[in-house]
Amino acid sequence: MDLATEDRPAIPLSAPTMADIRSLADALHHQGQRFDGEAWGWPVSYESEPVRA
Repeated sequence: MDLATEDRPAIPLSAPTMADIRSLADALHHQGQRFDGEAWGWPVSYESEPVRA
């Protein structure tokens, strides 16, 4: 379905899937790294939570 018209142009949007986000978080977690930056064109911040006993 194309919702774009001459009066309402379409704006392309790309967002990561949950699988993409989990993959990045898992990789950072296993490396023990904190991350502040950009991924997939979006601001991203990740900090591992301590493991609870």
